[in-house]
Amino acid sequence: MSHPVWRHRAVPEPIAEWQNSFTPPITDLGPVAYLNEPGRYLSVLAAAWLFNPATVEYRGGVFLEDRFSPDGVDVWSAHLHGDVAAAEAAVNQTVLFDLFTQVNVDACGEYAAIQLAQAIGECWQGVLAGRYPGRAVSVVVTDEEDGAYGPTVTFSTAGPG
Repeated sequence: MSHPVWRHRAVPEPIAEWQNSFTPPITDLGPVAYLNEPGRYLSVLAAAWLFNPATVEYRGGVFLEDRFSPDGVDVWSAHLHGDVAAAEAAVNQTVLFDLFTQVNVDACGEYAAIQLAQAIGECWQGVLAGRYPGRAVSVVVTDEEDGAYGPTVTFSTAGPG
């Protein structure tokens, strides 16, 4: 089974611009140093919920708490003929562009969104594997070739429920 891995890290364009705003430019200040700027701490705290999400177990599956409803899971389960893993993947599907409707994600560069999706996927893999050690966690990160709807992260599990 493969797991999402965030490779080929590139500094997002706005952070590179921030690095270059110093005289002389300070390129050894990376993205983590950028978080120390005023007003960013609360964003980091909020991001913790994205990278380490609350989950619930229901009918043999594991679901993101903020996307979970018993009726929603039951509808997907019926539609998918009782396939728990497929219902998990459908309910847990998180489209980055749906999360960030108030933000110009294009300003960060085309590649930044897929990097973020890969980072989320890698975190979910570790968090869920640790939280549910008896399950085989499968996190999937996808991106449409034309980039029209942006990257998606989802997961499913198999094992005792």
